[in-house]
Amino acid sequence: SACNSHRGFFNHLDQVSLGVPQDGTAGLSLAFLHAGLPRSVVTLWPVDDTATTNLMFFFYEQLVADGMQPPFPPLHVARCLRRAVLEQWHWAESHGHHGYRNDHFFWAGFVVYGLP
Repeated sequence: SACNSHRGFFNHLDQVSLGVPQDGTAGLSLAFLHAGLPRSVVTLWPVDDTATTNLMFFFYEQLVADGMQPPFPPLHVARCLRRAVLEQWHWAESHGHHGYRNDHFFWAGFVVYGLP
């Protein structure tokens, strides 16, 4: 995973200086899509390293829990991300990180991006 992986270019000068077409934003998620990856889990802002490590562990655990193999259907990926967030909430509470669930910074930045 990578922080801010869905963020693209936010101003005209960034696009001009890098020679990027000026038809919108382009982040790492779009690059993966153009390279043939049908969907990815990306972040909308910089996220905490420890929280991300735990969340991705729970996510991949959920992703293969029922024996499914890639390519994963989009709804399955979204459900696994949701389950991972819930599991992360429970893990945080059981390890004394009270208030984790109320602080969206740690978990709400993750979204599934790609083709249906």
